[in-house]
Amino acid sequence: MEGEEEGIWENRRSRPEQKRGIFKFSQTLSKNLKTLSISRKGVLVGFSGGVDSTVLLGLLEEQRREMDFRLHALHVDHGLRGIEGKRDAMHCRQMCKKWNVSFELVKKNIRLLAKKEKVSIELAARRFRKEALQEAASRLNCEFIFLGHTQDDQVETLLFRLFRGSGLHGMAGMQEIIKQKNLFWCRPLLLFSKETLRALSLSKKWTWKEDQTNSFPEHTRNQIRLEVIPLLKKIFPHSFPESLLRFGELCRLSKEELISQIPPSVAEAFSICGKKLKIDLKKIENVSRIIFVELLRKYAPVFQAEGYMPSFERCSALYDLCFRETGKKIEVWPGIWALKKQDFVVLEGKE
Repeated sequence: MEGEEEGIWENRRSRPEQKRGIFKFSQTLSKNLKTLSISRKGVLVGFSGGVDSTVLLGLLEEQRREMDFRLHALHVDHGLRGIEGKRDAMHCRQMCKKWNVSFELVKKNIRLLAKKEKVSIELAARRFRKEALQEAASRLNCEFIFLGHTQDDQVETLLFRLFRGSGLHGMAGMQEIIKQKNLFWCRPLLLFSKETLRALSLSKKWTWKEDQTNSFPEHTRNQIRLEVIPLLKKIFPHSFPESLLRFGELCRLSKEELISQIPPSVAEAFSICGKKLKIDLKKIENVSRIIFVELLRKYAPVFQAEGYMPSFERCSALYDLCFRETGKKIEVWPGIWALKKQDFVVLEGKE
C-alpha cells in the first residue's frame, strides 16, 4: 500500500506467537501513541460494539486522559439486522456517553448498495465503512483511524487470500499501521487473540455485543472461521495458526525487500494526476511482470474510493496491455479503465 510506515509501531515485527500479556498492552500502546505524536490531534475509532472495538476504544479512552488527544467513535448500521442492529447502535451510543467520547451513527441500506454496484454484501459493506470513516475523519479533522482487527481476523484474512490465489502483497496480510494520503490507519490489536481481548474486557467490566451474523454459514469468512480453522487446528494442533502467521510475516518481508530493489527510474514511470494514473512505457520496457504488479498495487490507493485492491490477474492483464497496439482498452478492476496510447498507458477512475 502507498506510504506504508516502517519503524513507527513498537513490536511491529514481533513474532505472532510471542506470549505478551494483554495487561501490558496499555503501556505499549502509550509508547506507540507518543511515537506517532498523537497529542492534541484527532483519533477516530471504528466502533462496532463488539469485544474487539470495545477494548480498543476503552484503552484509547484511558490513554486520552494522559496524552490529551481528541477521541471520536463512528458506528455503521448496515441495515442488515433490523432491531438487533438498532440495539447495537444504542449500546455503542451509551458506551460512548459513559466514556465521554464523541459518537456518530451512520446508516446505510447495504443490500440495496450491493445490488446497485453488483458486488457481494460483504464487499459493499467493507467499501462503505471505509468511505464513512474517511469522510468522518476529514470532517472531524482526525489524522488517525483506529480499527479493532485481531490476530483471529489476520488468520481469516490470510486463509481467504490464500484460497483466492493472492501473491506476496495479499499474503503479507493486514499491517499494524499504514499511511494513505493524510491518514494513518492503525490496527494495534493484530498480535492479540479475541479470547485474550474477552478476558481483558471482562476484567474491566466493559460490556460488548455479539453480531449474530458472524454465525451465518452463507458468508465465506464465516465458513472459514467456523469450519476451516477448527479443522486446521485439529490437523495441525502444535503449529496452527502460528505457522500461517509466520508465513504472512515472511511474505511481508519479502515484499518489502522486492520493492526496495526497484530502481528510482522505474518507480518514476508511475505518476498521479488527480484521479488518473499515468504509466510511462519507455521507462518500463525492461521491467519484469512481478515488479510491475507490485508498483501498480503501490499506487492503487489513487482509486481507494472504489474500495478495491486489484488482483494479480488484473494487474498482469494491464502489464500485457502495455506491450500491445495503441488504442486498446481494458477494465483493470470495477469502474477503472486503462487506455493504451503511443508512449503511455492511462488509468482513470470514476468521477
